[in-house]
Amino acid sequence: MPIAPCFDPTTGASGGSQGGGGGGGADLSALGFVAVDLTDGSWDLTDPDTIVDTVSHSSGVNTVTFNTLASGNSNNAWGNGNTQRGARWHKKLQVQDATGGDVQVQSGDQFIFQAMIEFVSPTQSFAASSVVCVSADGTALTAADSKIVGALYRYTTPTVRQSGSIGGAFGSTNSSGPPVRVSTAVQVRATRPSGVSYLNTNSSGNHTFDGNYKINTSYANATTDLDVIVGVGTFATGGITAGDDMKVKAWFRCIVMSEPA
Repeated sequence: MPIAPCFDPTTGASGGSQGGGGGGGADLSALGFVAVDLTDGSWDLTDPDTIVDTVSHSSGVNTVTFNTLASGNSNNAWGNGNTQRGARWHKKLQVQDATGGDVQVQSGDQFIFQAMIEFVSPTQSFAASSVVCVSADGTALTAADSKIVGALYRYTTPTVRQSGSIGGAFGSTNSSGPPVRVSTAVQVRATRPSGVSYLNTNSSGNHTFDGNYKINTSYANATTDLDVIVGVGTFATGGITAGDDMKVKAWFRCIVMSEPA
């Protein structure tokens, strides 16, 4: 699925025109986000512990209904350690060129990846977490291999919530507000993701908190095809009862740039 056209409309070169006049570069003022629809046929599911029962989509909201998961470990929690066995939908991270063709984003590209998650109250809740991230390998089951960077939203109950950013095994979150929507951004250049920042807003769209998380990682090479993932799981060591659900409303976009000559 295309994410964002960010190439010069006349030459096809990435990064936009470097011409004079009104200033160089592509006009990104109307650049939109891609709404996540996990049922649109573009996503693959990796679910090593078969925690997902069904997924449906309506009015921008993905409803994930779960199977039983015994409590006692944090393997299915996002942002809680190196093991990442939480279920995740994934696909190749692509942008559009000037002609509308899909271009694969690779680990050696210079780009900005942005993600947003909005809280929607579940019908039958459990202590849950979700992420929307760029990843070196959407199927990987450890942070060392997945190298995820993006947005993190989690709650122990529907009224006790926190959100922020994640990079690898851990992240930075805040509960002020409580937050309703989190927006994150990370710059990647020379195979190195920089720190990922986040801005939280409340139900009125007002700022409640902002922060960042420094990522101490690099991609293994400059030629890996990157993925985008939408992950769901537990908050920490709690379990899941069959029929529990999460409502996942999320967006993402990617902007690839060229270095100046």
